[in-house]
Amino acid sequence: LNWVTVSGGGSPTVSASDTAPVTTVQVASPSLTVASTHSGSFQLGQTNATYSVTVTNNPSAGATTGTVTVTDTIPSGLSLVSMSGTGWTCGGNTCARGDVLNAGASYSPITVTVSVAGNASALVINSVTVSGGGSASATSNDPTSIVAGPPALSVSSHHSGSFVPGETSAGYLVVVSNSGSSQPTSGTVTVTDTLPAGLTLVSLAGTGWNCSGTSCTRSDALGSGLSYPPINVTVSV
Repeated sequence: LNWVTVSGGGSPTVSASDTAPVTTVQVASPSLTVASTHSGSFQLGQTNATYSVTVTNNPSAGATTGTVTVTDTIPSGLSLVSMSGTGWTCGGNTCARGDVLNAGASYSPITVTVSVAGNASALVINSVTVSGGGSASATSNDPTSIVAGPPALSVSSHHSGSFVPGETSAGYLVVVSNSGSSQPTSGTVTVTDTLPAGLTLVSLAGTGWNCSGTSCTRSDALGSGLSYPPINVTVSV
């Protein structure tokens, strides 16, 4: 209600009023969402697997106020290496920032780098939560398939005791193994033995191996965590 008064000029004082309604404007609240995404499958034993986490404010929402915090609950079988993103301050499994996020906009993504255990489950779920900024909390789950990595062969050579000059039946035992977190082999596997000076090859032999000269081959698949039968390398000294 607005009052006005006029006086003087030899006139009686008079007043008037003007009533103006005031409409209350409802300001929209921020409404944040969060999403975790990844590409393809992770591999057992992988050390550089990544998720991308993005925080978005809904188009019809109000701007954020105060600190926005993202927390990533890393699933069993994965271990956190790092979290980082432009404009974010990260420590442990959380990142935070206090700049305003307007309606319909997104913050720069957070890169979450993890290592995959050699015995991780075939399916894990990465769960991320965003809170603060004046918005209700929101959570997103990202199911992730874990598969065996490519074949990863190792080879070892063993002998017993010392060799004697002039000995004609000294021996090495050569074993080929496949990593426990790897897929089975495919195609031909070849072992080549490069003997040191002073030793002469007498023979190479092993169950399932086809040996000739200083090499042995085979084509049957070697499964995860298994070894082929050993190759016996006989030499003269």
